[in-house]
Amino acid sequence: MKNSSICILAVLVFISCTNNNTDELLDAPEQVNIGAYTFDLSATILDPAPFESGLSATVSIFTVDSSDFPQWLDADEMWVISGNNVWHDDLVPGTTIWLPWMIVKENQHTGPNWNAGVYVDVVVQLIDDTDNTYLIRESDVYILGC
Repeated sequence: MKNSSICILAVLVFISCTNNNTDELLDAPEQVNIGAYTFDLSATILDPAPFESGLSATVSIFTVDSSDFPQWLDADEMWVISGNNVWHDDLVPGTTIWLPWMIVKENQHTGPNWNAGVYVDVVVQLIDDTDNTYLIRESDVYILGC
């Protein structure tokens, strides 16, 4: 009886933490100010079925005024939210493309098998060179199909 009570309590804590985290993610701003910079996010989610398994994502973080993108900022994690479903993944360090005003990162087709034609929210965690983190969101991202 004691073990089952502990398991039930653990499940309830997990569920409440997941809901709070989802609410926090959905509350992330669509633009974020860090120092003298304002950043925006553009995301592409692709359902490669039937060619590969799992969604893939490409995210672009860019300076709103087209000023040079600071070398002290990076993007390391992302969340894709569809209703009650949340896909969390790391952005692959080796996939970064640095352009003067933006960075582009992606994951490696590790997402769930959601259908194309669905709108989702995408949240990306930015991290600076002193390990401060910031969340940025893009709403209503359409999952593209092949």
